[in-house]
Amino acid sequence: MVAITSSIRRGVRFGLAAALLAGVARADDPVVHLDDALAAHPVDPARGASVAEVLRGTQASVNVWQITGSMPSHLHREHEEVIVVRSGRARAQIGDQTVDLGPGDIFLVPKNTVHGARAYGEEPFVGFSVFAPAFDGKDRVPAPAASPTPAGESRAGSR
Repeated sequence: MVAITSSIRRGVRFGLAAALLAGVARADDPVVHLDDALAAHPVDPARGASVAEVLRGTQASVNVWQITGSMPSHLHREHEEVIVVRSGRARAQIGDQTVDLGPGDIFLVPKNTVHGARAYGEEPFVGFSVFAPAFDGKDRVPAPAASPTPAGESRAGSR
């Protein structure tokens, strides 16, 4: 039974990986392996980031992301975002707080909360976000606040 289940999972994983590479995310395929999703959406060197939707339901959606530069400060007027950090490190602005994030950190960004991050260290800042309701890509409002400064650096005029 274990061998059959394992074979089925490998087959499903292969099919989902193929769907991800084709840019398809379907609600009838409810399982996506994080490694496959990340491999299908590598960091764009020109942007220093990659963000891609990998699953969508009627009430929520899931994006994977990888950042080597920064995610500029922004807010979502109609969406809450749960962020899960898989690897790498970043200094992030979440509302009026600046925090250092690393592997295993999970946090909630309520709607209308300014947030952004700047990766630091040798490896990309990697994880996934769950949006509710499902994210349409239009509700990313640039915010006037500067993106967080990486650890060990300071902004001009700051102490």
